[in-house]
Amino acid sequence: ETADYLKREMQSPQGAFYASQDADSEGEEGKFFVWTPLEIAEHLGDDADPFCTTYGVRLAGNFEHGTTHLVDEARAKRSDFAEARRKLLAARNNRVAPATDPKQIAAWNGYVISGLARAAAVVGDGALLDEAKRAADFVLESMTLDGRLYRVYDDGRAHIEGFLDDHAAMLGATLDLQRAGAGNHYLEAALQIAERILARFADLQTGALYLTASDTSDAASLVHRPRPEQDGATPDASGLALLGLTRLAGLGNRPDLDTFVTRAIAEAAPEIQQAPHAFPTLLRAAALRLRGLSAAIIIGDPSNEATHRLAERARRVLRPEDAVLVCAENEEAPIGVDPDWTRGRHAIDGKATAYLCTGTQCAAPVQEPSELVVDLIPDA
Repeated sequence: ETADYLKREMQSPQGAFYASQDADSEGEEGKFFVWTPLEIAEHLGDDADPFCTTYGVRLAGNFEHGTTHLVDEARAKRSDFAEARRKLLAARNNRVAPATDPKQIAAWNGYVISGLARAAAVVGDGALLDEAKRAADFVLESMTLDGRLYRVYDDGRAHIEGFLDDHAAMLGATLDLQRAGAGNHYLEAALQIAERILARFADLQTGALYLTASDTSDAASLVHRPRPEQDGATPDASGLALLGLTRLAGLGNRPDLDTFVTRAIAEAAPEIQQAPHAFPTLLRAAALRLRGLSAAIIIGDPSNEATHRLAERARRVLRPEDAVLVCAENEEAPIGVDPDWTRGRHAIDGKATAYLCTGTQCAAPVQEPSELVVDLIPDA
């Protein structure tokens, strides 16, 4: 339903997603979104009472002016009220809608792309993955000029050079797209973004990451070069960047990336120790760095149903940061992937075969999706 909302109300014709939607319309906050029991009864008739009980609609309301912002209080099956919600949505669409800010922000699109790609992998919905690809391709093509990612696209042009959060979010998005099966070429995009992060936002000696790039036109005029802050409404940009760099380091056997991640985590350690709850994204990167990347390598014809089912299973059982690679028999490892991940892997007896590995430790190969479980991987 969240994806439906994004596609219905927040997606541009080119595929990227708009910045925001107002809370108020006709000068009143929430007017477009809230309901009264009388309005519910008008549209649902005899079905109004169970709906109001489930969604907490009361005369007193839970918002302003005796209105209710729908909250699922009874935890009933949402499917039981699908038709009721469809009727109310159709009625709501006759109201004066709030305004939408049509700017497209690179970082915010990165968050949405990752969400859609991960949702597609979990529920097996190729349409969701297609929407994620459309948005990513727009950002990578129309918001990247002369090798530089720009933050804002508005009025037919990209402007304002991207900050660390823009690069970090798109790094995660491209990795999530590849993992979800959108294509190995997204690994090349991820590598390019990673190189920009290290070259323009990182102090390689100290491990510090900065919100602004070192070579923007106004960099010299900054009295103080800001650092990203802790997680808030959006992930901490440093943590998100380090999470993506850690994934790439493990996938490509890149000691340079691993060295920087180790240095950056050590540099942030005092703050993490003082307030660990403020840095969940950075802690995810540290945890991944500590345990090592796991990967499912699926060897088989990518167009074959058996290969697809193994890959689909792997995407569900592995952690979101772990890798899933699909390669045809005797195919070279994709760009950005250490050849050791695929070397010596074969489709046994010509049937699609999955190998689960962490570092140099691998489980016995399996060919049935039900046999592909994370517990198979030995401790590295």
